[in-house]
Amino acid sequence: MSLHARPHLETHRRSSGHSAVAGVAYRLGLPLFDRRSGIWHDYRKRKIGEEIVRAPTVAPEGAPEWATDPNELWNRCEAAEKRRDSRVSRDYRIPIPFGLTGQQAGDMSEEMARFISRQLHTAVSLGLHRDSHIDALGAEKPAEKIGFHAHLYFPTRRLEEIVGEGGTSEWGPGAKLVLLSNKNTSSAFVEQLNERWAELANKYTAAVGLTADYDHRSHARLDLDITPQPTLGPAVTAMERRGFFTRRGDAVRGDILVPSLVYEAAHAVDLADQRAQAADDVVREAVARVLSPPEAAPSSEDQPGVATVGVATVAGLAEPERVPDPDPLPPDAPLPLGPRPAAWERSDMGSFTSRFMQMVPPTATAEEEEVRSRLEKVVRAIERVLSGLVLLARKLRGLGEDWDRRMAAKLDMDYQLDGARQTRGA
Repeated sequence: MSLHARPHLETHRRSSGHSAVAGVAYRLGLPLFDRRSGIWHDYRKRKIGEEIVRAPTVAPEGAPEWATDPNELWNRCEAAEKRRDSRVSRDYRIPIPFGLTGQQAGDMSEEMARFISRQLHTAVSLGLHRDSHIDALGAEKPAEKIGFHAHLYFPTRRLEEIVGEGGTSEWGPGAKLVLLSNKNTSSAFVEQLNERWAELANKYTAAVGLTADYDHRSHARLDLDITPQPTLGPAVTAMERRGFFTRRGDAVRGDILVPSLVYEAAHAVDLADQRAQAADDVVREAVARVLSPPEAAPSSEDQPGVATVGVATVAGLAEPERVPDPDPLPPDAPLPLGPRPAAWERSDMGSFTSRFMQMVPPTATAEEEEVRSRLEKVVRAIERVLSGLVLLARKLRGLGEDWDRRMAAKLDMDYQLDGARQTRGA
């Protein structure tokens, strides 16, 4: 099963400073006036068709026309809440599978919005957003990882006909949705919502030929040993995307990104080693085939014009001739980084690469020479890595010795201070 994000239901409370009118204005990219607070909330800079792809409001069957008007709907919902700590709205955020177009993503999210409207008999304002091209840590996303997500914003009350004192009835926000206020019943309903989302995700991905393996259950319920990544929160994410480094972002980078990069580097070294070994095997097999004549082949003495190839050893290949090192290094000296000495450029006998390549048998064909050239590049890369590790080890050893000297000086200073205190006390 492929890894993917899952839906999330969030409750907005007035005690936390939330306004239902402000929330729907942001999600739908509209200018709305909050009659309760007397404040305009204008988010027209989030243009429809760019950041916001689709922004309808759906209502249950039989509801009046104002139920699909975000301004009238949400001002009435705000007016229905009298307490300072009231729950004013809920936001059900759903991810859209990668690979769907804007039209397909809008159809899927609108189908989910109508499902919520039927189940809870309330209006739902839908805001389909295009994902940001920058991730939470400010890095550019690849094009295939930029998709959509939808906010399904709905009130905390049912829409129903309310009978007035004079016997007249009028539609408006009625009874509270107790189904989502009780922990025992809310978990079952949220499970139902998530299951419906997974069904729609599989339906729309299968229709376009994508892998339909979406599951609403958590990694723990699926017995997947995956550690969830820590969340940064909207404020920290906004700062990171603007280029400001934060302590929480640095912690995520240190706990997740750095180990991941170290693993990739280690894997790359292992892969290079395997490729080098494979190339070495190919060269040896090719040269062995060239140097080993068939058992039944006639000797060169019987065939004029055929040159004889001599082999110095019976078992294996001949030992290559050793050339004196023009610029030898001490045994404990590190391999240098950067440009090599001119003497090495002339004979190339003082480096790890040259010593290794001396062990490789000579080539006889252009294909073998190409394999040998690739092998030499891999070995040179390994030589640079080893040289860097040697220098790093020496620096770390020097830092360790410096730390020991500082600790010894600190202990001596502490001893002298203790003696001074005792003298002063006496």
